[in-house]
Amino acid sequence: MCGIGGILGRADEALVRKMCDVISYRGPDDDGYYSDTGFTMGMRRLAIIGVSTGHQPIHNENQTVWVVYNGEIYNYAELKAGLEQKGHRFYTTSDTEVIPHLYEEYGEDFPKHLRGMFAISLWDAAKKKLIIVRDRLGIKPVYYTTVDGLFMFASEAKQFLQHESFKPEMNPAAVNRMFTYRTIPGTDTMFKGVMKLLPGHMMVCQNGTMAIRKFWDIEDAEISTASPDACAAGLRKLLEEAVRIRLMSEVPLGAYLSGGLDSSAIVALMSKHSADPVKTFTVGYGEATDEFEYARLVADHCKAEYNEIRIGMDRMTEFIPKVLWHAEVPLSDPAAVPFYVTSREVKKRVTVALLGEGSDELFAGYGEYRSLSPKYSVIPGQLRTRYFTFKRIPLSEREKKGYLLPALCNGADPSGEIDGHLNSGARDPLYRALKFDVKQMLPNHQLLRVDKISMAHSVEARVPFLDHKVVEYAMSLPSPVKLNGTDGKYVLKKAVDDLLPPSIVYRPKKGFNIPIDLWMQKDLGEVMASVIDSDRFEERGYFDRAAFVRLSQGKGLSKGKANYATWLAFMVEMWNRVFVDSRGCTDMSKLV
Repeated sequence: MCGIGGILGRADEALVRKMCDVISYRGPDDDGYYSDTGFTMGMRRLAIIGVSTGHQPIHNENQTVWVVYNGEIYNYAELKAGLEQKGHRFYTTSDTEVIPHLYEEYGEDFPKHLRGMFAISLWDAAKKKLIIVRDRLGIKPVYYTTVDGLFMFASEAKQFLQHESFKPEMNPAAVNRMFTYRTIPGTDTMFKGVMKLLPGHMMVCQNGTMAIRKFWDIEDAEISTASPDACAAGLRKLLEEAVRIRLMSEVPLGAYLSGGLDSSAIVALMSKHSADPVKTFTVGYGEATDEFEYARLVADHCKAEYNEIRIGMDRMTEFIPKVLWHAEVPLSDPAAVPFYVTSREVKKRVTVALLGEGSDELFAGYGEYRSLSPKYSVIPGQLRTRYFTFKRIPLSEREKKGYLLPALCNGADPSGEIDGHLNSGARDPLYRALKFDVKQMLPNHQLLRVDKISMAHSVEARVPFLDHKVVEYAMSLPSPVKLNGTDGKYVLKKAVDDLLPPSIVYRPKKGFNIPIDLWMQKDLGEVMASVIDSDRFEERGYFDRAAFVRLSQGKGLSKGKANYATWLAFMVEMWNRVFVDSRGCTDMSKLV
């Protein structure tokens, strides 16, 4: 697990070193650089596999192909054996080394052979060709931009701040989309001029041209008729394999455990394939919403090591600028803040941690999916998708006009993207919603949080539900085995019900809850009010100050929408204070 960065257009190791040093937390164990005519790339390494031999950049036999990368290739041993049979020679025990040899063997099709999470920079020195690849599900991030004619790429957008000519500016269109999607879908980012490489895509730069193409996608085909039991058995086999291969590590390994079905299933499968008790970590706040009881039940049932992390609400606000700095986007989910504190504590015991991210989007775990259940197929699909969109979108286009100024809400209606997808005609409405969430919401919302916040403390987070073979199988399953009436995750429950107590498998979903109302009663409410009712907030010209002050007082929208819209506006303003006003200040006392 690492962070990477590079430039194309000139060789400049000093600049790339600065780009990599700013993300030293992603790789505190080692660094490495490579330069050629008009090109430099580098990395910071968190040593997990091939700890003593895996120094990057890594090359092929004649040093014509060079690689730096961030991630893990879980099938590297199998790939290595096959490549050795074809005559390739290896000089390390690192998973990284299969990449240059796969490129030698298969050319630009090499990513199709990888099973894992990855952001890869490969330099073909003979052809002066740069290839940048992002994994199928977008677990690992890749950003790129152009500054003074220099092409730059990186694991985190903040690395571009190291170029003296890069001026951080907010992208208004991205903020507009956040008030529709709760995240920024597509290639946009919060930084004007900075783009994301999409999941399952690769970029090829050669002879002054850049081409981006897709190497993987979710197919719309549905498996032939099979019983729910058969579907569950197929899922269990793949999920068990996905967890087993993610236990590959030369450093201490554990799991985030909430006590809900997803993380509990991961812990149960880890325990089945681990010689030693699995180290688990559960967060709570000393409130009724805590899930210590359920997490402890799972740990005891699986004979796992149980660790509680208790977070006080009274000091959590001070972490907001730090989390923003690492996340690089406004925090649409307040749970990112306690996840930051949790990861800090997890690092004291382990370097690798598995978690249950992705299950809700694959198996219809969220409540808003219920309107799309096949149970309601007598209701026209467009009516059901309209209701789903209504439940999902923070502010409608009409509502935006009352709170967002023209600098933000002029232009195209961003909700058209999800409307078009939900009414595309592919299979059924539930399938289309799940596919949209897997391709857009997961990489830009949940996975962004998982990667950026865990890596802030040098913790590698692994997500077995998002093994691409699990995803391909799950997306091929008929919708009724996922959402059986209004019972979400039906097939997952059947797949793991022999591993866990019924009180865990069949309890209602809670998620990574944070008592936001209590937090508001502590210091958060006062800080939010002072920021929103400030001259800086008004002078920035993005939000109607008076309207948001009324909103923060509970006037204008339903309580849920009012709280969420106010939180998002507060986050956008704080993002500007961290990145635009100060280029990286994370001291809350200096920002409010």
